[in-house]
Amino acid sequence: MAPDHPSVLSNLALSLALDGKAEEAETLLRKARLSREAAPKVAQNLALVLGLRDRFDEAKSAGALPAGKGTANVAYLQALRGAKTADAGTESR
Repeated sequence: MAPDHPSVLSNLALSLALDGKAEEAETLLRKARLSREAAPKVAQNLALVLGLRDRFDEAKSAGALPAGKGTANVAYLQALRGAKTADAGTESR
């Protein structure tokens, strides 16, 4: 009904990110963010996807959050990425 609505694009982008298609997700979120109807959640989802792509500096500014909150969110993502890498290393032993 409204395939280009920012909330629809954002939800699709998150589904793509979960499917390992973070680059496609980023493209959709950037498109959604350009809309006047975009909720702050779209920018936060973009920050999440950027973090998943290890683009942490860009993620800090993309999320439309207060500076401390954005930094804390990125630190959390980095910790998750580190834990995932560590788990992958122990699984191969």
